[in-house]
Amino acid sequence: MNNAEASDSEGDAATVEVSWEWRYGKEWVEYEHEDAALLESAFESGRGRHTLHTAAFTFNRHVGSEYAVRFRTMTQTNLESGTTRKIRRIEIRM
Repeated sequence: MNNAEASDSEGDAATVEVSWEWRYGKEWVEYEHEDAALLESAFESGRGRHTLHTAAFTFNRHVGSEYAVRFRTMTQTNLESGTTRKIRRIEIRM
């Protein structure tokens, strides 16, 4: 999980934990910390409106396939195989 700070309606700073997950069949699988940090950085820099192209996911290093992560539709697609999976971003206020 990644940490961020946010202000509540009264202006008090609250810590927000962010987790990223991808759908595998009926299960949600949490991304490795490094992958979640990559996703969060891209999501925040584009405010979730763009597509991230990467071959840097830890689960993919030995293969090197390029993935397109579309934040508008919250999907990731392996551009070689065409497999598309749902992803999700979870915020937990602490």
